[in-house]
Amino acid sequence: MQACSIKEDLGLCVIDECLVYVKVEDIVTGQDMTVTGEVEDVKLFIFDEMENFMASYGMNAELIAGRQPVALKDCGKTGFKISAWGNLGEKISISDMTNESILRESKVTLLRNKENNGYDISPEDFFFGYKEVLPGNKKNRSEEVVITRKNARMNITVRGLKGTDADNYSFSISNSSNGYYFTGTPVLNTSKLKEQGAFNTKQEYISPTPYLLTHSDNEPNGDIWVNILEKTETGETSITGSNKDSNGNFITLISGRTTNVLMEIGVNGKLSVYVKVTPWDEIHQWTEY
Repeated sequence: MQACSIKEDLGLCVIDECLVYVKVEDIVTGQDMTVTGEVEDVKLFIFDEMENFMASYGMNAELIAGRQPVALKDCGKTGFKISAWGNLGEKISISDMTNESILRESKVTLLRNKENNGYDISPEDFFFGYKEVLPGNKKNRSEEVVITRKNARMNITVRGLKGTDADNYSFSISNSSNGYYFTGTPVLNTSKLKEQGAFNTKQEYISPTPYLLTHSDNEPNGDIWVNILEKTETGETSITGSNKDSNGNFITLISGRTTNVLMEIGVNGKLSVYVKVTPWDEIHQWTEY
């Protein structure tokens, strides 16, 4: 590769690199979120055309909001694949990347909760993007990878519990996925989260804030189960639970959306379930029931 000085005609220089820009979008509306600050860091994992790991690069909040590129060396004309992740944080396990790592086996998965055996830790609000870059005919070029929210939120409201002590109850949410491969497809290993709820002024047992979960909209039906647990003298027991609403529709978790679930326990113990999917920042109040 020829080196260039500032005094030289840069048009005669050979710069074998590719500038990669990251754009953050709302997965539902397509709105540009790059400068909002919701994505604080991005990790770019680069694989060659044969899906072998080449290198990884990091971007901080300043680079992202400033729309500054990352320069990938020695890839100006070759094809490559980008797996981009934002806001992974410390609640996600990332595959150790070595020279022997390949794209289809690399993944991010939920960590086990060491303080709550048998359950996982709820993930961060993370983003994902994937792009296959074809071989080019220029030695210096630019590419853009778009990342969007990968996970989903769930907001739960329960009516009809007999007790009023929130410490006696909790939510158990099971999912057939516990993470994603670097291509964005779900890792089909069962995950289970246990979350503490609270009673509001209406004596409804609710999730104080929506729970972050891996999404399920591209997975087989019936993979999301919501259970209400109650403490007993010997441990815990499931009072009731469901993977469907009262119309027989499976509960799903959609990337970048909030799934609101209302569970009503009748005097005879019969469970009625209602589901309403809303934008990410919107909580449904269930005034119609």
